[in-house]
Amino acid sequence: MSAKPTDGPFGADGFNVYSDSKMGVTVAYCGQSTVVGVAGSYRISEDEARANAVLFAAAAELLDAARMAARNFERCAASPENFMGDDDHETWFALNAAIAKAEGRASIEIDRSVNDHR
Repeated sequence: MSAKPTDGPFGADGFNVYSDSKMGVTVAYCGQSTVVGVAGSYRISEDEARANAVLFAAAAELLDAARMAARNFERCAASPENFMGDDDHETWFALNAAIAKAEGRASIEIDRSVNDHR
């Protein structure tokens, strides 16, 4: 992705996601709507739209936290005395895949079948 996203932090007010760093300008609107697709239509409820706004408002902080966690996993993996089990590796790969998606880079496929004990 070549464009840089709007700087956070973000907040949510009803259906609006706004940027604190840009004097409260609305960066996304998550209002009710009807989505029409191949499988039919789906109406996004008011509660779901508000929940979307809150989730979107947390995106920048979640991305920062994911980057910190991924760096921590990298440090642990670099140290021979820190054993990382299968669950740790799966989490590390999932973090990197989510970060890549958020940054507009090619996604990383995760093979969950190797350690799928859920």
